[in-house]
Amino acid sequence: MPYLHWDINGLRLERQKHWDDNPGTWDSISTPSEGTAQESLVRSYLNNPDHTYHSLHTRRTLDQYYYHTILDTAYRDDSQVLTSYQDNRKVLFQAITMVDQLWLWVLTGSDGSPDIVLTCFPPIGEMDAEHNKEHPDPYNDTDILERVKNYLRTETSSVRSVYDLAGVITAMCSRMYLDPSTTINLGTPEKGNDVQFADIYEAAIGAVTEQESKSFKEFTNLPTENVAEIKGEIESLYKIKDVLDELNIMLVLFQDQKRVFKTLQSLLQSINVGRYPPIDSQKTDAKYQTDPDEGGSKKNAAQSVVGDVFDEEDDSASEIIEDIINDHADNEEELESRKRKYPRLKRTPLSNMTARRHDIPATGLPIDVVNSSIEDIRGMMDRAKQARKALNFLVDLKFKHNNVIDSKKALNMSQTTTDLTRQIRESGEQSVILAEKTATLTTRITESTEATKQSVTETAALAIKADRDGRTVMVFTVVTIIFVSLCSTN
Repeated sequence: MPYLHWDINGLRLERQKHWDDNPGTWDSISTPSEGTAQESLVRSYLNNPDHTYHSLHTRRTLDQYYYHTILDTAYRDDSQVLTSYQDNRKVLFQAITMVDQLWLWVLTGSDGSPDIVLTCFPPIGEMDAEHNKEHPDPYNDTDILERVKNYLRTETSSVRSVYDLAGVITAMCSRMYLDPSTTINLGTPEKGNDVQFADIYEAAIGAVTEQESKSFKEFTNLPTENVAEIKGEIESLYKIKDVLDELNIMLVLFQDQKRVFKTLQSLLQSINVGRYPPIDSQKTDAKYQTDPDEGGSKKNAAQSVVGDVFDEEDDSASEIIEDIINDHADNEEELESRKRKYPRLKRTPLSNMTARRHDIPATGLPIDVVNSSIEDIRGMMDRAKQARKALNFLVDLKFKHNNVIDSKKALNMSQTTTDLTRQIRESGEQSVILAEKTATLTTRITESTEATKQSVTETAALAIKADRDGRTVMVFTVVTIIFVSLCSTN
């Protein structure tokens, strides 16, 4: 079953480096006696000739769990909401959200009844002395094993069967990341900073919402003639998209958990027939204590419940148990052996944690826990979607504002073009008039030129006549002078 947890990013990268270093020559990198237990585990799997039949399930990041077809998720891993939260606050180290895998088996004891729970949890990396930093979880508040042990110390009466214990373990794994009591110390250089994982996402959503409010106020004070910028809103949309993406991955994970829990509960109900009403806690608690006057010793609550629930034989229950045994028996001898081995199989009681009628929705501690987590995630998703909707609305308003400005500019440009066209048309009309005047003037000039030519011709004729007349006068004058002179002489 997948469940959310966290790790120190630097240590995760170190493990990833060991994994990426040429697996074929792992022995040349480090000897079996060197390295941590996790490195030894990885080395054993990598050097195992049958490794194809024994898969190594390493711790995965949130994106590695969901985008399992992407070969390299380093960019997505470095931009988690958790890492961004730490980058903005300049913390001493960087934690990262992980998806771990819960393995759990319920085993039967020597008497054939289930009485052993076998499980394991990946540990958080230890901070070496060379890191010179305090561990973010010094009191193991997020350690699954410690949480289970603390629960068993404080709530002893709530665990009355191995199935109760399995339910507690699965519930602890499912709820750890979103449990309000779960905090890690993302210390800043100035002071400590204990924070819940859910608060980190709430802080991211709140920051985007606050930025949207500021941007909206700035937009309302923007002069009408100024163009509105949307770069800030685009950055906020990118951030809220990351938040929604991770919340959606978590929702898918919790839905996967719910399917596992339903399968587990169906299995338990099939083993326990699932046809009996839930055990009343007060009645069970009363049966857990023995009346001292009767001189009896304290009986196990589960044994008391068995005596009450199975007083009457149930034919359908016997048939189901017979089917379970027969389906796994290869021959008559093995069948008889299994019947002797599992005499109490059909008498394993349903507890308060898992007992429900088969005709009502699946409930119980693990189911209730995962439902609570799903409600938390959906609540944060609703707030993130509301922030995204507000940002989209603001971007739309800014687009409309810019469109109004563009429309005004286009209208002004159109008016200017109209005025210019009118001026050009008027200029054309004036040009036509001027052309007509020019043509008239040209005609007049032509006529004047012709008149001038005629005048010149007449002037030339007059000049020739005047020349002739001048010569005649000159001849007459000369003759007169000579004649007068001759007369005087005589």
